[in-house]
Amino acid sequence: MRLWLKTVYKSLMLGMPYLTYNPFNRVKLIAPFTVLPKSMYINYQLNPIQKETIQDYMDSYESGMTLLPVSLEHDEEPEYYLSVNIYNCTSPLFLNKDGMTRLEVNTYVTDGTNNGTLILNYISNALSMDPVNIFKTSGDIIYNMTHIAGSNLKTNIEMILQFDESDKNIDISTELSKFTDNIFYKNGIYDKLYYDNSLINANFKVPSVSNLEFIFLEMVFLNPKSVFYFEEHIFFAGTMWSNVLRTRNN
Repeated sequence: MRLWLKTVYKSLMLGMPYLTYNPFNRVKLIAPFTVLPKSMYINYQLNPIQKETIQDYMDSYESGMTLLPVSLEHDEEPEYYLSVNIYNCTSPLFLNKDGMTRLEVNTYVTDGTNNGTLILNYISNALSMDPVNIFKTSGDIIYNMTHIAGSNLKTNIEMILQFDESDKNIDISTELSKFTDNIFYKNGIYDKLYYDNSLINANFKVPSVSNLEFIFLEMVFLNPKSVFYFEEHIFFAGTMWSNVLRTRNN
């Protein structure tokens, strides 16, 4: 990874309290954040052309990552997926008390050593940081528990939701939590996430969805394999850009 990205990271960390990070022993900042109830997953099984298109898109960033098949539900064969994750979240590190709404277009990958979730693109309604864009301005995304809408240059989504106490439960594979350990960006840098039973023992439910439209990389995705949401809060803690100081200066 380029030297300038390490320089940016060190500069950001030097602004943190000394007990959370210092440049001598490289103690890493671990920050908590909470995903609010009804965070959504919309999962599309990739056909061969879609898989090749996404792998080519990943390769254009020269990160060396490859797609991995996963089993999202029990008793199913592993497949290649694109998952759209929409959620509201809060953290003490956010610059506003109201938190933010975020839409991520994700897939599942390996870098040859670690497996994890790769953020192919994302939209947030607040200023965000990542090692690809450094600072990314807020975008057009709304999730008000009945309606989801968002768009940017590569991603468009529109859907109407209806939640009900009688929504049926769905049994999700433990692979979903395992692939949450490492959250990759397109240049191979990843955030390290830590979680508790709020994720491991989460209850998943299936909402009613209508008017669903999703476009990514000029591909129109129809008929998701599954749509589900987390019924309750999920509590995380994470280390930002966990491997940035271990990468080569290239």
